[in-house]
Amino acid sequence: MKKFLMFLHLLTGTKLLNFSESINLLEKSTEKGLKMSFFANESLTKAPLCFGHEKLNEFPEYVNAVVKIRKASALANRELGYLSKEKAAEISRVCDGLINVSEPLTCFEQTILRFIGMPANKIINEQIQIKAEIPISLDEISLNQWTNDVTVTAEAIAIRSDLSLLSKNLRILCNELGRKAKEFEGVVKCGRLGLRDSFPIRLGDEFKSHKTIIEAIIGELQEEEKFWTFSVLGAGDLGTGLGVLPSFSSKVTQLLSEELGYKLSLKEEEFQPSLNNRYRFIIAHSKIQAAAVALWKLARDLTIMASGPRAGIREIVLPAVAPGSSIMPGKINPTVAELIMNICDKVFANSSGLNVGVHAGWLENDSNSSLPLKAILDSCQLLSRGAMVLVEKVVKGITSNSERCLEQAQMSLAPALFLQKIIGKNETKKVLEFALINNISLADSYRKLIGEIEKGSLLEDLFDVYLLSRKEGAKNFMNKLRLFTQ
Repeated sequence: MKKFLMFLHLLTGTKLLNFSESINLLEKSTEKGLKMSFFANESLTKAPLCFGHEKLNEFPEYVNAVVKIRKASALANRELGYLSKEKAAEISRVCDGLINVSEPLTCFEQTILRFIGMPANKIINEQIQIKAEIPISLDEISLNQWTNDVTVTAEAIAIRSDLSLLSKNLRILCNELGRKAKEFEGVVKCGRLGLRDSFPIRLGDEFKSHKTIIEAIIGELQEEEKFWTFSVLGAGDLGTGLGVLPSFSSKVTQLLSEELGYKLSLKEEEFQPSLNNRYRFIIAHSKIQAAAVALWKLARDLTIMASGPRAGIREIVLPAVAPGSSIMPGKINPTVAELIMNICDKVFANSSGLNVGVHAGWLENDSNSSLPLKAILDSCQLLSRGAMVLVEKVVKGITSNSERCLEQAQMSLAPALFLQKIIGKNETKKVLEFALINNISLADSYRKLIGEIEKGSLLEDLFDVYLLSRKEGAKNFMNKLRLFTQ
């Protein structure tokens, strides 16, 4: 028994309130002849051993989606004559109150053991009955609605909502990166490949590169949003529509679209695949994960570029959100950038959990785990908030160390690759070795060993970091070099 509990603790990461007490609880339950099941016995589901940390109020988008489905369903049943106008109006009124409540309801603090659909439906149905001013039965509240079709539709609504928020916040980050790209477009710096000195580039172009990547990911996320605008209401539990009265599916989809503010598609031929496989969760999360990769690299690049204050690259200065202590004057801790990297690591971890949950379905039954939905919503929300923190606490306040950037660009020895094509390999070797030994630039080494650089010459272009850091300038130089070597 102790080994089992230890394994459970390690597997789930659960913080047991008291390990020995939990063992005693299970032993006493066994003595009383209770079933050793975390799901079948109510006394055990309420025990401190319960390994589920997730509660319904951790899924606000999903809960709101179910409430809106209840409202749209009541109105659809009324229009089709399946429910009285009075009861439909009362269900609608209560649902509006549940959606617009100013403080989270304590009823949604219920712990989810595995599948979110059934407890959410149960609590919402109970709340409608409690708050309704006239008697309404559970059958009337859930008329024409089944656990599977409601769950899948509510998941789609919740996921689209968070994908939309993530796209919006990444767009704000893109706009700020674009402003920084313009601000730094005249700052020349040394490019780096594998952290090794390379040819000159513009600091603004680096920021523009990050902006371009994130813009492409926004496009992917917005394309993914379109998939999650569907409804399978009316499909029943197996996709056949059994147990659903005529015309309900199309009517409820129309009314739910009006409630949400965007059009839901109703593809009856895809009812069954949508109900018994969550494969699309993996596709959606892969695009969210791509956003995490882009943010992680942006945060890491900013950290490296701001390294210092003396021995680092020091191309940029980050806002002093967390300045160093008195024994390390001038140090600025990149805490926010590191926070973003930690957030992204959590998204990568969510991917593994999501995969485990998605592939757990069997036959006509999809996975009973709430993990896939939790993982995808958490990832969206973490990155959405992280993007805004990155904008406000880091990107907006970045300044460039332009003199340092220029100095490093001029000290790069990478142009020796082209110098040998102009003056030959032997002469280039001498210039390069002299520059290394004396810690001077290639241009200064050339002047000391060979002589002055002729105005308007190909050599002058080669040592002009401002010229070579521009795409047009680099192109013109290569054309001149081609003619010179012919």
